Amino acid sequence: MRPELFIANRLYFDKEGQKKSSRPAVRVALLGMIIGVLVMVLTLCVVVGFKRTITDKVACFGAHIQLSGFESNNTFEKMPVVVSDSLLQQLSAIPNVTRVETFLTKPGIIKTEDSFQGVVLKGKDKLTTMEPLLVAGRLPETEQEVLLSQRQCQLLKLEPEDKVYCYFVGEEVRVRRFTVSGIYATGLQESDELFVWCKSNVIRRLNEWDSTQVSGVEMGVKDVRKMNEVSDRIWLATANRLSEGEEGLYMQTLDQLNPQIFSWLDLLDM
Repeated sequence: MRPELFIANRLYFDKEGQKKSSRPAVRVALLGMIIGVLVMVLTLCVVVGFKRTITDKVACFGAHIQLSGFESNNTFEKMPVVVSDSLLQQLSAIPNVTRVETFLTKPGIIKTEDSFQGVVLKGKDKLTTMEPLLVAGRLPETEQEVLLSQRQCQLLKLEPEDKVYCYFVGEEVRVRRFTVSGIYATGLQESDELFVWCKSNVIRRLNEWDSTQVSGVEMGVKDVRKMNEVSDRIWLATANRLSEGEEGLYMQTLDQLNPQIFSWLDLLDM
């Protein structure tokens, strides 16, 4: 006799073969088991879907894998690196890599008549990865336009087409006036309060860099489950390799770039 059948018989019948429990009691117990299993399956689906959504949103305004200079560490005032076209082509050819693009960052302060907010301008040649996060307006099309988050607009009382002044502190204070072209929202408060998006040339001119200098390279991965495999290939392509400007390249994955978010998501597995 199979173990499960033996246990079921002992629970349902006594030693004389008489029923121990009534049919309604068995049905209630069976229904309780079905509901319990369905709740567990639903919980797993919600948790997995939630983690995937958060990961996709973080990757939209960042990247699954990022390359920057060793001297930059984790600051937003990054030292410039010069990445050759041959390296970009080599990275694009790695299986499971969907995009390879350069970026630039510059800390600043946005000021209005009533308030101010510390921000980080992040520039790219193309901002198409931000399109799914738009809630109003459009993406920046010129160097005079910026994309602010919904949270920033609430704090600064701004709307699309409003003018804002941004101050950049260095050896001397520089001021630039921008137009708010659109508003985005990720739902992640820390990121929404920090990043302002613009065209690459805005930051390149502020830093007085030439057209070959960038803050780093961002790469998207098609299947996040294979991110470690892809990062190993990227490490092999960049390890012990200097950029054309003689800077060492430092690689970080999505969870290393956002440890606080992914440590929180890991708690859900428990």
